[in-house]
Amino acid sequence: MLDASSPIPTPLLQVRTSYLPNEILWGHRFEHESMQYDQEQSLYTVRHNSMNKTVVDKTPKVSAKEMDSS
Repeated sequence: MLDASSPIPTPLLQVRTSYLPNEILWGHRFEHESMQYDQEQSLYTVRHNSMNKTVVDKTPKVSAKEMDSS
């Protein structure tokens, strides 16, 4: 997972990373609650405490090749 944030707004942000096999969560996605748009203030707010949370999604647990052969 990517774990990066900056308290200082900047127009340029570059992140490079690599993942170990045990860090890849197949069938998960990031929870979308960590970032919300506040219409009254016309800005996005970020909840840093939920930034790394994931939820299980409906990604198939087999490859496309395996799906085609069944």
